[in-house]
Amino acid sequence: MGIVMAGVAVFVVADQWLGLRERAATMAAYSAIRQLDDRAIEAIQSRIAGLLRPRDGVGGRGGDPGARLIDAGLLYGRLALIEEHRGNKQAAVNYMARGVSLLKSAGHPEPTEAHMRRVIAQQDARER
Repeated sequence: MGIVMAGVAVFVVADQWLGLRERAATMAAYSAIRQLDDRAIEAIQSRIAGLLRPRDGVGGRGGDPGARLIDAGLLYGRLALIEEHRGNKQAAVNYMARGVSLLKSAGHPEPTEAHMRRVIAQQDARER
């Protein structure tokens, strides 16, 4: 029983420092992009809200703050692509601007729309 409890404790600590559950949820949001419907948009928006939610006191808990901003920025890029596909140009422009802004806030070396489009296309290609 002690080994099981130790394993659970190790997972909890690893999850807090590495943000394992957040990464899994982010990947689920990425797969939602293929369903161009309102539920997919809601799932992505919910994921963004979770990534941008303030964390409790300890800076390292819940994953790397910069990585959360980058993930949220890329998800905004995905929302932009959905809206672009739907013909909602203004919403697409607004989402892309938010995404670029979050990449800049995270100190990303290439906070551009072109970079976001490349990364999203690469992620989609890996899922196939």
